Amino acid sequence: MLSRREILKGAAVAGAAALVRGEAALFASASQPSTPVNFNVPANACDTHVHVFGDPQLFPFAPARGGDARAAPRAAHRARRNRASQRLRPG
Repeated sequence: MLSRREILKGAAVAGAAALVRGEAALFASASQPSTPVNFNVPANACDTHVHVFGDPQLFPFAPARGGDARAAPRAAHRARRNRASQRLRPG
């Protein structure tokens, strides 16, 4: 558990960073795509892409790969896609 002293030190460092670099240094922001698109993105659009991994016995992961992916049958991917599209459909 953090001590009161450690919390105060962290707050002091964050305050100093805000003074030196501005308020933006305190908050992380999502990376934005660097590739321009040749179409207008609709208002309130969101990215709903997924990564589908096959059987690791047939398609082994790189040894240094981070994360924990499980194989999923094609039917599970279709069901998830259908649920997502129903939630995102206006009306």
